[in-house]
Amino acid sequence: MSTISQFFQPPLYWQQFEELAAGMLREVYDVANAQQYGRPGQAQDGVDVYGKSPRYGRIGIQCKRLADLDERGNPFPGGPVTRKFLRAAATESLAFSQSLSLWILATTARRDTQVQGFVDELNKDWEREGRNRTALVWSWDECIS
Repeated sequence: MSTISQFFQPPLYWQQFEELAAGMLREVYDVANAQQYGRPGQAQDGVDVYGKSPRYGRIGIQCKRLADLDERGNPFPGGPVTRKFLRAAATESLAFSQSLSLWILATTARRDTQVQGFVDELNKDWEREGRNRTALVWSWDECIS
């Protein structure tokens, strides 16, 4: 019997991606109170979804729907996550009103070793600065798995 492989496209709308991130936060980190933060047009201080995990403390997620379009105009994972982009989003999250122990950049971009390296650099910098916070990146590959 042959294996069936399937690839899921990113959501068409950014709101759907935030809803997916809230659901992932509930399931992955057992955050029963995971919720979207604010509404469109409001300052969110680098956090789109947040909640408190009994094991990991307060977690915030910044959702970035980054996608290229295929020849038919349908989105597929892509878009750049540069060091500058990551640093800007992470810095913005420092202004969030509640202290986060874990900050996650959830993106529709594909998994990338370079981006994972940027996150490692950021975590080392935060540790040197005495911040009690860890950063992660959830690529589209993590979202669909």
